[in-house]
Formats: sequence, structure tokens, C-alpha cells
Amino acid sequence: MWDFSMLDPIRDYPIEYFCDTDSVVLKGIEPEIMYKYVSQIDTLKLIGYENPQTYMCYTEPVVLLTYPFSYGDSLRTFFRGIGVYCLKNGIRTRGSVSVDADAYGSIILPDDTINDVLRLHVIKSGSVNMNILSDTTVFDPDNLK
Repeated sequence: MWDFSMLDPIRDYPIEYFCDTDSVVLKGIEPEIMYKYVSQIDTLKLIGYENPQTYMCYTEPVVLLTYPFSYGDSLRTFFRGIGVYCLKNGIRTRGSVSVDADAYGSIILPDDTINDVLRLHVIKSGSVNMNILSDTTVFDPDNLK
């Protein structure tokens, strides 16, 4: 059991998730960053993100979860991506993700209790390589796939 009943929020941190009506892409918006996900059959994948400085498109998406996923389950996958930083630096990234369902219980909040909660311990490790784009390079985020 996780008891957060006595905690006071430090600041408002709005998070919004939505799916465009004509798309299978789920978008998660936090302050200063937007994540793009896709759910295909039994797998949730992170396919990219963007913020004021960076645009990243995963050519080999980050697998975050498979369904069903229960206490004791684990997942190990690899990812690759390309993008741009500050409109002048090309970025290539690759790495691995480890997801472990390592706890199960309830969360007590100041105004509510949520039962049947599965904690996912996620470790993402990788490397980023950056290079300066030439003056003739045209960056089009929609054509990174």
C-alpha cells in the first residue's frame, strides 16, 4: 500500500492524453513536451516526442508495455530514433528499455483510494549522437519515418 494521503501537491502539473479523431496516435502533453504513442494489438509503443528544442521520431519504437501485463512480468526491448535539436543538429539515438511489474497494491491519495494498482519499474538506457546539419539540409519532421 502506498499512502500519499498526507502529501500536498507542490505545484500544478497538468497532463493531458488524447487521440486525434482521424489517427491511431495517442498524444500525451505535459508542460513543454508532447509524447506520441501508438497501441497496436497488444503493445503500447512510444513513437516520438517533441518539445521547444527537440523533435524525435523513433524508427524502432520504444515498447513500453504489452497486454496483458501482470505482477512479476518483465519486458526487455531495444529502440532507435532520429531527430533534430535546435533545427541545426541531427540526432540519432539507440538503447534499451526494461519494464518490470514489481509491486501490486493500493494508492491512498488525499481525496481518494485507488485499488488494484500495478507499479511498473522502467529503466531506459541509451546513447545519443549529434551532428550539425548542413545549410542545404531540409528538416521535415513528417518524413522521418
